[in-house]
Amino acid sequence: MSEQFNSPYYEIDQSPGFRETEPIKLWSACIGLFLPYKNFETTVSSIARTNSQRYTGFITKDSEGNVTSFTRTRYPRRKYGVASIEECEAGMRALAATFNTATEPDPQTSGFRVVLGLKEGYDDEAPIHTLEEIKRELIGLNATPAEVFAVRWSDEGVSVYTEPVAIVEGTLNLVDRVYAAADTFKQERFTVENFDQGLAYVVETRFCTEPD
Repeated sequence: MSEQFNSPYYEIDQSPGFRETEPIKLWSACIGLFLPYKNFETTVSSIARTNSQRYTGFITKDSEGNVTSFTRTRYPRRKYGVASIEECEAGMRALAATFNTATEPDPQTSGFRVVLGLKEGYDDEAPIHTLEEIKRELIGLNATPAEVFAVRWSDEGVSVYTEPVAIVEGTLNLVDRVYAAADTFKQERFTVENFDQGLAYVVETRFCTEPD
């Protein structure tokens, strides 16, 4: 059974306008791939249906659109619950075996990682920001392109959600700059992985229209 996340959000005194979930233990793993996106989506959807798991994380692609890696992450969302680490590990082993590859440890071991959306949270009037804008806003931090990839299983079946994102990495003392950028770009929510402390959590901003 998946752990259910029941703890409330709370406002951060030093960062008005943001609400963080209570953190959970950080877990992530990745697999290297090289195949067309549609093949990847179909395969993961089939495995999710078979083992009734949610696969959430991000993918990278080459210039021709082939999926080159999938990093599975774990963070608390009351709306969907939280899979146990044991479930995540078993699910990744099953996925790796299907692709005839192996699960690898996350190459990041320190600092923070934020998955910052490029489109989520905009109304019809607001412009969509770009990776280049994020890089200019966060000079000194590493920002690379990726796509959120989430396969969700329910009684109604499997659904797939994708969204272009920037993967922002840096030392923990600079994470407040990402909060400020999220506010500047009217981001609704973002995930934070704190590798120094081994914690993961979700942050909702003042622009969040569908809070957990």
